[in-house]
Amino acid sequence: MSIDLRLNDYMHNIKTLRTFVSAIEPVLIKEADENFKKNGSDLLPVLVAMHGQNPDMVDLDEEKKKRIIKKFDLEITDKNKIKFKNHEAAKKFNETFDKVRMMQKQIEMLYENSLMNLVMYFETLISNLIKQHLSEHGDVKKKTLSFEQISQMGSIEEAKEFLLDKEVHDLMYQGFDDWIAYLKRQLKLSMGYLENCNNQIIEILQRRNLIIHNGGKVNNIYLSRVKGKRDQELKIGDRVLVKKEYLDDAIDLIESIGTLILLEYWKKRKADDTKRGYVLGELTYEHMKEDRWGIVKSYSYFLMNDNGLPQGTRLTAKVNYWQSHKWLNEFEMVKNDVMNADFSANSRDYQLCLLALQDKKERFIELLPEVCPNDIPLEAFREWPIFKEMRDLEATKEFIKKQSSKITVMTPEMEKELELTESEIAVGIETLDAEKNMQDKR
Repeated sequence: MSIDLRLNDYMHNIKTLRTFVSAIEPVLIKEADENFKKNGSDLLPVLVAMHGQNPDMVDLDEEKKKRIIKKFDLEITDKNKIKFKNHEAAKKFNETFDKVRMMQKQIEMLYENSLMNLVMYFETLISNLIKQHLSEHGDVKKKTLSFEQISQMGSIEEAKEFLLDKEVHDLMYQGFDDWIAYLKRQLKLSMGYLENCNNQIIEILQRRNLIIHNGGKVNNIYLSRVKGKRDQELKIGDRVLVKKEYLDDAIDLIESIGTLILLEYWKKRKADDTKRGYVLGELTYEHMKEDRWGIVKSYSYFLMNDNGLPQGTRLTAKVNYWQSHKWLNEFEMVKNDVMNADFSANSRDYQLCLLALQDKKERFIELLPEVCPNDIPLEAFREWPIFKEMRDLEATKEFIKKQSSKITVMTPEMEKELELTESEIAVGIETLDAEKNMQDKR
């Protein structure tokens, strides 16, 4: 499979995962909320129990506490625990509690299963790259098979495939650090983009392992491999949860790292393939529209430093890299570069983007009529995030209003006027034929 198709397959999986979570999550949350609104009052005894165990945890005055005890016919034991004296009240409480817990578990399962799928996509990407390299450059001639294994093979190709799969399986079993070491050593990838997130990726993989093999409970393996890599105090037996924010961050990171690995491999094999810039540029813009500026920053940094791509592609990436810092509230990191940049030799659309980043409002307003809609269509100007703050200026709003009024809407009457009759079309064809005959004679 070609690298661009492999990248397309990977991105399709990630996008499908995002869409799946976005579609299912609100349904589950809505059902849980509706159930709690309908039956939540049945769980009021929980407040009494929690208040008894830790009064500071629950704000419950004595009067309200007495009303709950009376309503549910509760008894407070010597150990500050509650006991139902009424069987029906106890039954209703347990049914409601079980349903609430089940609905909460459904949401947890959505996040946990999504994390497992995410890691599976990433591991598949890595294993496929390793297998491709081994099939092209690996030496399986020195590998041996037993007579029994050979007898089960249908052909030499099957035997070769078996040896390749076994070597990939053995390497993938070793762990993330060994995968990366192999890619650096054998595929000659630099992988500098892992420098600031290597530990986070290890934690994601280890958390997935906990969910699959240990019910999400922390064990010695997790602590030994993640120790010092996350600012949290965990001990053996603690249960790690996959919350929505954690899952979103994990998807962003795993997507970007997997994509950058493929792109660097693409660059290594076909340094001058400009299609790489187009593909990543499209991906970058998709994430811009979703405000995923961390991904935009990583993709743009890769593009702006890819010397095999056209200068225009790299300049666009630099602008996007700068604006990603702006929307991530990290503008100070690139401010000197932005303020000292000189785009006078570049086209006017780049100049307008730079003025927006430099927050030079007056010069921006002066240049705007020259650029839009000639170099930047009005619809693009309305959409591009880089102009977000400038669009809030009164002068810009007035400009957009005037430009919008100039857009001609094609009415049915106008369309009718432009229609040609059959006779007019026939005359036109005859005229073209006559002109062609004259040219042929010449």
